[in-house]
Order: sequence, then C-alpha cells, then structure tokens
Amino acid sequence: MEGVVSPEFWEGRRVLVTGHTGFKGAWLLALLETLGAKVSGLALPPRDRPNLYDLLSPWHHDSHLGDIRDHNTIEAAVQAPLNHWCVPATPTR
Repeated sequence: MEGVVSPEFWEGRRVLVTGHTGFKGAWLLALLETLGAKVSGLALPPRDRPNLYDLLSPWHHDSHLGDIRDHNTIEAAVQAPLNHWCVPATPTR
C-alpha cells in the first residue's frame, strides 16, 4: 500500500475522477490533491446540501458537471492526456 499513496508517485500526474461530487469521490479527490496530483472531476451536481464535496472545498481542480453517458460532457472533461482515470465504486441509482 505504501507505493499507492506515495506523494512521489502522484506528484504532477493528471487524474480524472468520475463521481467527484459524491462521498467516495470527494474523499478520493481530497487525497489525490493532497498527494500533489493535478485532478479533474466529472460528475453530476451534488444531490443534497450539505454534502462532503461542498464541505471539503475550496478545491484546486477542474470540475465538469454533467452526465458521464453524454459524449460531449466527457470530451469537455478530457481535454489533455491523463495519467489515470479513477472511478470510485458506487451503487447505481
């Protein structure tokens, strides 16, 4: 587990986190930003207020709100090559 959470590994890497406005995605976003990754997020707007995404702000990432099933939304979020694509495991609604 040591190598996975290594700041040296994540420093400067571009990562797209889908579901970043949800509970698991917000924690993942916070962790990756702390480790020095350049994070972008793609998700639906938060459903509830208050929520973890809002409580953990301010963020230092590019946030793209929209449906991941929409090609144009994904295209807008992925404007540069990414090193990693992280998808927090969440049940479907």
